[in-house]
Amino acid sequence: MENISNNICTHQSDSIAATSQSQLPSASSQDSDPLTISSLPHDLISEILLRLPMNSLMKFKCVSKSWLSLIKSQRFIKAHLNFINSSTNSQRVLILRCVDWNYYLKHCSLSSLLYAPATDTVDIDYPPFEAPFNFVSVVGCCDGLICISVRASNIILWNPSTRKSKKVPDLGIRLEEDERYTSWDFEYYISWGFGYDEINDDYKVAAVVCVVDDHGEPSGSEVKVYSTKSETWRSIGDFQGGYPLEEYGRFVNGKLHWSLDREDCGYIGSLDLATGMYGQIKKPKCDEDSESELESTLYVFQGCLCLLCDENDDHTDVWIMKEYGVTESWTKVFTILINKPSRSSVFTPLCRSEKGEVLLLLGSKLVLYNPENATCVDISFRDQEIRAYYAFVYTESLVSPCY
Repeated sequence: MENISNNICTHQSDSIAATSQSQLPSASSQDSDPLTISSLPHDLISEILLRLPMNSLMKFKCVSKSWLSLIKSQRFIKAHLNFINSSTNSQRVLILRCVDWNYYLKHCSLSSLLYAPATDTVDIDYPPFEAPFNFVSVVGCCDGLICISVRASNIILWNPSTRKSKKVPDLGIRLEEDERYTSWDFEYYISWGFGYDEINDDYKVAAVVCVVDDHGEPSGSEVKVYSTKSETWRSIGDFQGGYPLEEYGRFVNGKLHWSLDREDCGYIGSLDLATGMYGQIKKPKCDEDSESELESTLYVFQGCLCLLCDENDDHTDVWIMKEYGVTESWTKVFTILINKPSRSSVFTPLCRSEKGEVLLLLGSKLVLYNPENATCVDISFRDQEIRAYYAFVYTESLVSPCY
C-alpha cells in the first residue's frame, strides 16, 4: 500500500486526469502484470485517499466521476473526519485581523506556530457574500465548520478548507412586533452558539435572545435552534437557570455552555443540542480564601470546559473540568503570570504543545507561554507583524455546511 500511496502523492509530472490512467507498480516486484488505479479494490482506494492531505483530496475529486462520488459521500467524509481527528497535521489556526474596522483573515499551520522558528501565513477569502466584512465575530467551530456572526445578527456557516458556505436564514424574531415585549422599554442582545448533535447527525446554531429592561438588567428571553438538516429554526422557549453572560456558548460533550448571570454566579448553564434540555454545572472555588467568586471567563481547552480566573492583573489561574459533569474533577492545571497590556485585555488559551507550552492569544498577539518557568515568547511571522483580533484552532475537513 505504501508504494501505491507514495506514487499517488508524489506524481507531479502529469496532469490529474492523466494520473487516473497511469500505471502503478505492483506490490510484488516479481509480478509482471501492470496494476492500474482502476483495477484497485474500492476499499483500498478509499483507504489510500483517507490518508491524503486536504489539498490533494480537493484535486483528486477531478480524477474521475467515481472518485468524486467517493470523496463527496457522507461515509467517506465521516471516515476522513475520524482519521484526521487523531492527527495534529490537519490542524490550522485561523487569524482574524481588524484594520480600519474591516476584518481580514489569514491562516497558518498549527504545528508551525508551535515548533517552527517563524511561521508563514496565507490570506484567505471570506465566504462570497460581501468583503471585507465589518463587525465580524467567530461564534465557534466544530469538525472543520466555522460559524461566523456578521454585524451581530447575520450567521454564516463556512468550511475554509473546501470554501463551501451557507448563510443561515434570518431568526424570524421581531421583538418590537412581539406582544410579549410591546409594553417594555427595552433593548436586547443575542448570545449565539454552534455545535454538533451526534444523535441526529445534525450541526446546529442556537440563538439566545435576551431582553434588557430600562435598568440594564435581563428581563426575558427566547431560545431558537437552527438545524442544518431541516434548514429551519425551532423555538424551545425561555432560557433556563439565569441568563448567558458570555457572548458565545462553548461547545463540549454535545452541549453549549454559558456562565450564568444570576444572584449565585457560581454556575455554568448548558443546553443539550440533541434534546433541548437544560442543565447546570457548578464552577470550582477558584480562591478558597475569598468569600466572593473571582471573575472568570469560560473557554474550551484541550477538549474540556475551561475557566480562566483572574486574581489580579498579572495572575490568572487556568482550571479545566477533566471529567465532564463531575464537579470534583475541576483541576487547576497552570497559572499565567503575565502582566496584561491593559485591564480590558484577555487571555485566550488555544492549545498546548507536546513540550507543555501553551499557545495564547494575549491582547492582539500570539505568544507561547511556558507555565514551568513563567516565560513568554512572541510568535514570529515571516511576512509581517500580525495583530490578531481573534484566533482559534480548527481542523481541515470535508464536512459541508449544506446538509
